[in-house]
Amino acid sequence: NKDGYADFVVCASKMPAAGDIEHDGRFLVLLGGVDGLNVEEPVSLGAGEVDLTAPYRGLPFFAGDLNGDGVEDIVVRCYTCSSVAILVYYGGGDPLSYPSTPSLAIPSSVFSSIYLGTARTGDVNGDGLDDLLVVVGGASPTLILFLGSLT
Repeated sequence: NKDGYADFVVCASKMPAAGDIEHDGRFLVLLGGVDGLNVEEPVSLGAGEVDLTAPYRGLPFFAGDLNGDGVEDIVVRCYTCSSVAILVYYGGGDPLSYPSTPSLAIPSSVFSSIYLGTARTGDVNGDGLDDLLVVVGGASPTLILFLGSLT
């Protein structure tokens, strides 16, 4: 939230969210401060009354500023989605405002294998924007780089 303290995102996989009829969870942010993480008052990520659901049952997710707006974006690997492998939720003008639906969905057809490995964010090409690096496993492991973009 740009206060100079590290925050922590948690996937609360069984916590009900607004409009969440399957009770499959949501993402929560534990805000950091001078006394450490505030675990008593987690902030639910979502837009307005609609929570950002987390039906991914604790699968790894990562944060990075992929679009260069100064707000961390959330990247989720989705093994349970039938046609989507990676979901990206762009942060908004309010550091705690995230859309209830993904800003970007990278389809599974992009990847040559069903073995979607590690995903990480970081500025790989030195342009000041975080990039997304995905490892695709299988018989011929591959690295796929998605460059961050202002558009």
